[in-house]
Parts: sequence; structure tokens; C-alpha cells
Amino acid sequence: MMMMMPNKSLLTDEDLPRFDEMLSFLSNAEIQVLFNNVEERELLKGETLFKQGGEGATLFIISKGSFDIVIENSDGTRNVLTRLSVGHIIGEIAFIMGVPHSATAEAAEDSGVYMIHRHNFDAMVLEDPTLAFKIIQAINRVLCYRLSRVNKQLSNILHGDKVA
Repeated sequence: MMMMMPNKSLLTDEDLPRFDEMLSFLSNAEIQVLFNNVEERELLKGETLFKQGGEGATLFIISKGSFDIVIENSDGTRNVLTRLSVGHIIGEIAFIMGVPHSATAEAAEDSGVYMIHRHNFDAMVLEDPTLAFKIIQAINRVLCYRLSRVNKQLSNILHGDKVA
């Protein structure tokens, strides 16, 4: 398959808030509950974490390395939307909405993730609803910021506006 890389990604790692920073207000006890409900996974450079169209019942927090987020088009071309590194989340749209992944995530280098599976998150909701709310709130902040950045980039593409 041919890989198309834009001159600049719509979103860059530097433009985006880190999910781990969004959770900085958690207490030590809440952090412990969170990490009791995560699983770790290591990937080698080039390995696929998840595929576009695949089931999205897991939230991923990048613990080391980086991942390319790729859209695969019907004509076989692939566009790298962004590269995300340590502290960023991926798979959040599918996790929150319960829909298939809208993109593919590939390890850009040897990388690792913390995984929060839906069934573990649902158990957290019952065990500590306040913690679950804080996690959802952090995910929503990241999503809203990403959407805002994409809107500004699209405005620039469509109208030649300067993106702040």
C-alpha cells in the first residue's frame, strides 16, 4: 500500500495536551485504583496496536515510544494524521462511543502502552464513580482540544486563515 504523508500533520504532538497531565489532580489512592485496572503491552517498531474498523473496547495511554495515527482510504492510500508520544491517549473515540476504530495506530518505534479495557473501566465505575468521572472528564478535555485544533486547521485549509 502506498503511504501518503502530508507536509505537516493536522495535529502535532506539541499541539495536544497530554492525558497524563489531565489526570494530575488525582489523589494517590485514585492513581492506585487506576493502575490496578490497567494492563501493559509492549510493541516493536512497525507493529499495529489496532486497525481502522476494528473493535474499540480499550483505551490506550502511551507509556513509552510513539505511535502514528493513520487513516486508510478506500483507494489504498494511507495518510498519517499525527504521531503521538508518551502521555497521550489513543483509541478514545472508539472506547467512549463503543464504535469501531476510525484510524489505525502503528508503533513508530519500540513502544509501550497502558490499556484500560472496557470491562475494567466499568468495574471502576462501580468501585469509584468519582474516579471514573474524572477519567471521562480528562478524556473529554483531550477530545475537545483535538477537535478545536482540527477546526482551526480546516479553516486554514479552506479559507487561508492563519491558525493560532
